[in-house]
Amino acid sequence: MHEQVLGGPLARTGAPARGARPWNRRRSVPKDTVNRSIVWLTVPAIVLSLVIGLGAPPRMAAAATSEVVFTATDATFVQQDAPAQNNNALTYLVATSSVFRSYLKFSTSSLAGKQITAARLELSVRQIGVKQPGLVVYPSSSSWTAGALTYNNRPPADPRALNVAVLPVAGTVAKIPFTNISTIATTGSTSFQIGYNVPSADFWLWKNGANAPKLVVTVADPAAPGPVTAPTAIVGAGSGPVNPPAASLHRKKVFAHYFTPYPLSLDNKTATLDYYTKNYLSPTGESSKYALSGGLLRDRPLPRAPVVGNWKLEDLKTEVRQASAAGLDGFSVDILNLAGVNWTATVNMLTAAEQANPAFKIMLMPDMSGAVSGYTQAMLAASLAVLAKSPAAYRLSTGELVVAPFKAEAKTPAWWTTFISTMSTTYGIKVAFFPVFVSPRNNIATFASISYGMGDWGTRNPVNILNGPNYAAQAHALGKKWMSAISVQDVRPTQYVYAESDNTEALRASWTRAIADGAEFAQVVTWNDYSELTGFAPSVNHGYSFLDISAYYQSAFQTGSYPAIAREAVFVTHRTQPFAAKPTYNHKLMVWWQGGSAPRNTVEVLTFLNAAATVKVTVGATAVSYSAPAGVFAKLVPLATGKVKATVARGTTTVGIADSPFTVTNTPYVQDLEYFAVSSLRPNTK
Repeated sequence: MHEQVLGGPLARTGAPARGARPWNRRRSVPKDTVNRSIVWLTVPAIVLSLVIGLGAPPRMAAAATSEVVFTATDATFVQQDAPAQNNNALTYLVATSSVFRSYLKFSTSSLAGKQITAARLELSVRQIGVKQPGLVVYPSSSSWTAGALTYNNRPPADPRALNVAVLPVAGTVAKIPFTNISTIATTGSTSFQIGYNVPSADFWLWKNGANAPKLVVTVADPAAPGPVTAPTAIVGAGSGPVNPPAASLHRKKVFAHYFTPYPLSLDNKTATLDYYTKNYLSPTGESSKYALSGGLLRDRPLPRAPVVGNWKLEDLKTEVRQASAAGLDGFSVDILNLAGVNWTATVNMLTAAEQANPAFKIMLMPDMSGAVSGYTQAMLAASLAVLAKSPAAYRLSTGELVVAPFKAEAKTPAWWTTFISTMSTTYGIKVAFFPVFVSPRNNIATFASISYGMGDWGTRNPVNILNGPNYAAQAHALGKKWMSAISVQDVRPTQYVYAESDNTEALRASWTRAIADGAEFAQVVTWNDYSELTGFAPSVNHGYSFLDISAYYQSAFQTGSYPAIAREAVFVTHRTQPFAAKPTYNHKLMVWWQGGSAPRNTVEVLTFLNAAATVKVTVGATAVSYSAPAGVFAKLVPLATGKVKATVARGTTTVGIADSPFTVTNTPYVQDLEYFAVSSLRPNTK
């Protein structure tokens, strides 16, 4: 059995041109979408009755808070290869994976009687010798003094990590938000042990004067405002493990990439008879157009009953409400064309945002990997000027319209300069240009002079995510903002490739990098692209699980502090077949793509707990039990055929049950290498 605790470059592609590598091109769009009316997502009737009834429950307004800053009263380090040596006379601290450990102590008795809502360490980084996140803080007893501490008499190790692993930068102050604040003492002192869980880290900190380590604790103001009413029918608000913070508290923005060809319903029919079921999910659908890949799709949005009235607009408004409930600031809408049904869908999205939630914004993202790249700058400017009339179009606080083209490098900076100039001179619209690159390495410096900020499409493998270049630092060095990509997985049946995302490790690693790199924006990639199985939106195969897990890290990114766990939860992710299983339907199989960690057969159990509890995991005929600590904890067990279930209990009290409706088999009908997900909070409606 393998166990992991984890805090946290794939191009935007599509069906490859003949002879081209698939990661160099954009995904395919179903060809008949240009002729078929496109429609939008509505709340499933079953989910409505379970989740919101006639409206979302009232939620509390964010309490007023203040920060209390403590400077370390004791700080030193110990070393395994000199076990009797005291290092207090030195002006620095050292932390590595095994030989060196640093210890910090803070006098926190002034917190008595205060409600602690968040905390972070601030450490002045002297040097670091690796590029992988690994800085981890552990609780420690305070039964030591800097003048006497050695490796031999150090306090017993406490295995509870208090933060997601961080990648610090030399010459800066590393800000390390805690995911577990339960060990901060309100009487006496609070102590920590610092390690760096990567070999040969060569990680050094300053320890004296203005560079001394600091503990910053956020406490609630006792005169906090009372309850306020949530907007009507915010689907899923308050249903995940955390309560997303109010938008007014967002220091940083998070958008989800919206792909117009895949709404919840394509024809306003019941799920058993609709276009998804009959054509996109069937290997013989659309006259066997996608038979070679076993069908176009493997997953779909949660189905809903037929809707009376303007169901297209109502569906779209519901998606805005779903994203709002998840704490997202807006959609970055993929503008596939400047005419036809996908253009109409883009226009309708702005209308839906205006009506459903005026605070929810739409970032304009022309897709330069497809038809839009064939238009002139004048044509593109004329179309975006139409969208810019909507109050839902995302603008900076200074009024500039944000235009964030996907695969911006498909056109030269000179081409974009003409577009920006046309927007200004012809339409009086000042553009904040925010290119999103497929290949950022060679384009950040090239586009810097015309850009407000930049971003990339990211990767889907946790090893590549954690070890990838720090593009944010490159953008920041040029005075530009950075938008990090947040991903959960990538499986492409029609392109015959899949990335190994290691259950939810890719998702958690994405947020780890976005936070550690200091990105100002994040883009969830994607909201609803079912052709690449990258979606976070509520779906048949993962329910609300990916949104609910992501919300925890997203909140930390948006506000600078990890949220309290409002509802204890257990999430289970697993494939429904071993990665090497052969399907019974004869079709071309996907192959492992992108590198990083190799394909694996694992069930992941992810717990969000306020206190330790016992977890029992049953996979087929095998049962495993273990103790999960408070906070966020991930455990891996081997995949096996049969049913998958996880039960969390504390004494005789059941905390939560995640019972997967998806059976694991060695003989699947078609190959499906996505990770399915289930939750104890919101069971899937398969």
